Amino acid sequence: MDVLKRLRPILIGTVAAGVLLGGTACMRVNDFQSLEQYTPSEGVPVEILPSEADSPADTTQVPIKIRNLMIVQDEGGDAVLAGAVISPIDTKLESIEGTALDVEGKPLGELKVSGADFTLKADEPMNFEGQDVKVTSSDMEPGLLTELTITFATGEPATVQVPVVDGSKSNYDNFPENTPSAPVEVENP
Repeated sequence: MDVLKRLRPILIGTVAAGVLLGGTACMRVNDFQSLEQYTPSEGVPVEILPSEADSPADTTQVPIKIRNLMIVQDEGGDAVLAGAVISPIDTKLESIEGTALDVEGKPLGELKVSGADFTLKADEPMNFEGQDVKVTSSDMEPGLLTELTITFATGEPATVQVPVVDGSKSNYDNFPENTPSAPVEVENP
């Protein structure tokens, strides 16, 4: 009995050291997921480097950044482009062209994008939904992807696959309607 009392602390220490060492080894092999950078959103990120001729020397490597880019489609099939964009220099969004894709990523049909021609001021963020960029196609539906080619006056065109999300879900209630609402009269005080 005395032998067990004397060995008990040693056994407990050995087991504790083994557990601690095993846990440390697992952390050494596997990175923490929170250390991996990602965009926590349903949309996709896009970065477009301006050409050197169009940008000041100190901003040649700072891209035009688009975050959380997605197409929000309502039950009637009307859709708007959503996402935020910021540019290091003054530039103009010249066009957005695209194609609806099927579940295998094969082209279904062309998208018609309207309202995609606005100016960006340097370092001033802008939301696509505030610019009323509308997307139409009979082949587009929530859950599928589209392929968009975005062209700014500066930089090369960027082609990216963009998800179509269901605008009837409550988390998209604040997006603008694709059809205009009735005018509202405002009284001046």
